[in-house]
Amino acid sequence: MNRRDATTAVAATAIGAVWSTETSAAADTNEEASKMDYDAIVVGGGPSGLSAALVLGRSCRKVLVCDAGQPRNRTSPAVHSFFSRDGIRPVELLKIGREQLKPYDVSFHDGRVTNAQRSNPGFRVQTESGETFLARNLILATGVTDDLPELEGLADLWGTGVYHCPYCHGWEVRKKPWAYMADAGLAVEWGLELQCWAGELTYCSGGTSELTDADREKLRELGIEIREQSIKRILSESNDIRGIEFTDGESLDVEAFFIRAPVVPRSSLAKQLGCKLVSMTGVYSDTAETDQFGATSVPGVYVVGDASVGAPQVTTAVTDGAMAATMINKSLVKDGVPSR
Repeated sequence: MNRRDATTAVAATAIGAVWSTETSAAADTNEEASKMDYDAIVVGGGPSGLSAALVLGRSCRKVLVCDAGQPRNRTSPAVHSFFSRDGIRPVELLKIGREQLKPYDVSFHDGRVTNAQRSNPGFRVQTESGETFLARNLILATGVTDDLPELEGLADLWGTGVYHCPYCHGWEVRKKPWAYMADAGLAVEWGLELQCWAGELTYCSGGTSELTDADREKLRELGIEIREQSIKRILSESNDIRGIEFTDGESLDVEAFFIRAPVVPRSSLAKQLGCKLVSMTGVYSDTAETDQFGATSVPGVYVVGDASVGAPQVTTAVTDGAMAATMINKSLVKDGVPSR
């Protein structure tokens, strides 16, 4: 089922027709449900987490959002390709998101969740400050950490000159000289895509020589320069990227450097809870496997946003959160849990 079909399914009026019984938590009596502190706890207060909280709050559900305050895009100057909010600062977007949750039964705990376990019924989470909360459902919107190459100067420019997504950052540096680094198998495919924005484009292998003769020929046909030397450092001036210096002493002037860095989960909560995990070499590892609604192999646990497998963009993260929240409310209705 693709995303459009999934969205249609979520909107289906027949509650029992949308998901199998295994994707919702086990039914409780109303007395058991009343012992729960919350209908759902959302771990992570980024776009996907706040989106989930908004949908659940508007469904008359009691929600707790636990947030450690370290969003992945905190170094980025702006959020882009988000309808009506193009160019907004990440911190401002989250501020608006929190403000719009005030009318609803949504509360916040500012701190990191360090432990989560299945209870009977529901789930118990513990924060680093020692507080414990109970909920019928968990939404993990905990994000990822980018496993950046250990190159001098690269981390300092992450989000401001070194990027991962041209759809998020390409327009601001369009028609300028770019370089990009990715596995050899993606050199042609990604290079062709990046040419939509770049003025001049150079592929950097990072010191490997895994390009096939066919790939080299195709890159040359596309007008993409090839550099297979090892990179020594990323050059900058006044916090702006200026170029790439190679270990052989040569350098390349660029005004943007795009890389495909693998990501790792920022939190081990999905693993703690026993969710089935999946990995793809060079792309992601130990990531919870979910269905199209964000449901994991553990009934009642959902993983959304960058923490799940999907496009790492704010727009898709928001959709992920809303889809999971809708499914949770449907499961609560199905299980006879009254709204608050």
